[in-house]
Amino acid sequence: MQQKSRLKELGEKALAMVISFLLVIGSPIGLMSEPLAFADDAENNAAQDANSATEESAANPQEKVEVPAQIIQEVPIAKNDSADGEGAPGSSETPEVPGASAVPEAPSDRADASGVINDEVPLDKNSVGKPGFINSEVPLGQESAKPNAGVLMFEGMTYTLRPDGQTVVLTGYTAAPKGDVVVPSVISSGSDVYEVTALGENAFSSCAEMTGLSLPASIAHIGNGAFEGCAQLASISVNEENTAFSSCDGLLYDKQQQALVHCPEGKTGTVRLPDSASSVPAEAFASCALVEAFEIGEENQAFSTYGGLLYNKDRSTLLICPVGAPESVTLAPETRTIAKESFGGGRIF
Repeated sequence: MQQKSRLKELGEKALAMVISFLLVIGSPIGLMSEPLAFADDAENNAAQDANSATEESAANPQEKVEVPAQIIQEVPIAKNDSADGEGAPGSSETPEVPGASAVPEAPSDRADASGVINDEVPLDKNSVGKPGFINSEVPLGQESAKPNAGVLMFEGMTYTLRPDGQTVVLTGYTAAPKGDVVVPSVISSGSDVYEVTALGENAFSSCAEMTGLSLPASIAHIGNGAFEGCAQLASISVNEENTAFSSCDGLLYDKQQQALVHCPEGKTGTVRLPDSASSVPAEAFASCALVEAFEIGEENQAFSTYGGLLYNKDRSTLLICPVGAPESVTLAPETRTIAKESFGGGRIF
């Protein structure tokens, strides 16, 4: 009895092992057969569907087969997605899908009123990927740039604009000025302001009724003949801050009052030369018919006077006899030489 039970138990175990073995061996075979069969069926079905579609298209040529297409919205990739400069790789362009309808782009907050998208330029290298951009298009200011050539009119005077576009030269007048005339340091034209830095040649020529002239600190040059023919001009004054010219007793000198530049034609009476004067050309008084005599201090190291006439320091040479001097003059006893142009105005000794 026990032997039968033993045999039965062994038979059941052997059967279980066989079944387990068959299950292990049979499972992959079953799995492989299913996909192969499925693949064959899918290919056959696809071929049949294609043939069917071709036949239907041939039978109905006017009928279009609708191909569903996915509409893809274009999303522009930002130039700088992060402060670290890391961005998604790949192109920002979306491939076109046949049959897909166009999708309008969302308006950019970088576009101006005309719809043109302006390039953004970072303020500095540390601002990449951060707010704070400026438009690369710089609009012109409302005020136009100053011209760099031309003639300007201001208070009856004409001025020529210099190439620097900032300064002007007084070159003439629209109507001859009368009385005391003040040359401005600056003039304006619209909203533009220009500095007056020079008097041109013949600037005040033939201003017969001008009696006085005041020059500003800005004047640095005076052209030849600027005061020619100003018969009543009796005095020229210069602003003390002028670095090129000065005045003494109504006469025009250089800044150090060493060289006489001009004696006004309307100067009358006695001319008093400064102690610093060292250069007094005779022609400076050729048109000064009303100057009668010279006067100079003993401290002057270049000149001296005798009887109202101007001599060198030791009076050995007569330099200038004023045009308005008396018809009869007496020379200094030390006189040895008379300068060629001593007697201006056509007077003969």
